[in-house]
Amino acid sequence: MKSDQRLLAVLAALLVLGVFRDPAFAADGRDGAVRPNFLIVLADDCTYNDLPLYGGRNARTPNIDALASQGLTFNRAYLSMSMCQPCRAELYSGQYPLRNGCAWNHSASRPGTRSLPQQLGSLGYRVGLAGKVHVLPKEAYPFEQVPGFDPNCTRNPTNPHALDGIRQFMTRAPAEPFCLVVALVEPHVPWVMGDASQYPPPQLKLPPNIADTPKTRQDFASYLAEITYMDDQVGEILDTLRASGAEDSTLVLFSSEQGSQFPGCKWTNWDTGLHTA
Repeated sequence: MKSDQRLLAVLAALLVLGVFRDPAFAADGRDGAVRPNFLIVLADDCTYNDLPLYGGRNARTPNIDALASQGLTFNRAYLSMSMCQPCRAELYSGQYPLRNGCAWNHSASRPGTRSLPQQLGSLGYRVGLAGKVHVLPKEAYPFEQVPGFDPNCTRNPTNPHALDGIRQFMTRAPAEPFCLVVALVEPHVPWVMGDASQYPPPQLKLPPNIADTPKTRQDFASYLAEITYMDDQVGEILDTLRASGAEDSTLVLFSSEQGSQFPGCKWTNWDTGLHTA
């Protein structure tokens, strides 16, 4: 039986590239069709079912919940590998890790790999990335670098973010469609952002794959605080999109990347490693 459990790369291709197979989106634009913008927001190391949208019983994510209520939710989106760099290379290239060459963390794709900047750039798009890059080589992923979000996922604490860069990217050339990736670094360890006091450890409902110890509860509270901090950023990014005047012509995609760094998630082939939002 043909599986409908598709790779996130295929999801990305459907949303970001497949739309241009429709004759309504001619490459030269001579038919007068309006091409949509694309805004892709990525979390970092966020287990999909720790989000309330997918059954999480602890985290508060009102902005992600609101976004999902206004669009489509993908319940069977899977990665090929539960590691950051292969995940991102897969998303940006639409290719399996073994095909694009980035098959383990901190490795590079093949130099001839074509990704969003080339594919959409050839159609007249400006393609930018703010935040964590974590794909190589640059010639395979020639994103315009957009300032404002910390690219270092292990900095303690994360640098404060600023919205001016993405605002300027969205508004600087109204006649040109854009694709903007905002790659956040939460909730990647060290779990120092946000307000952990919102999540008293004794009151948490731990996932069944995580051992119930005082240390685990303390760490899980810090992790949940980063999820809420990340959700706050999602809200600010969406507010910036609305203020830019481009909301009605923009498709928004949120993804949680692979699972967190709790046991049985990231680095594993279990559901909490490979399943993504």
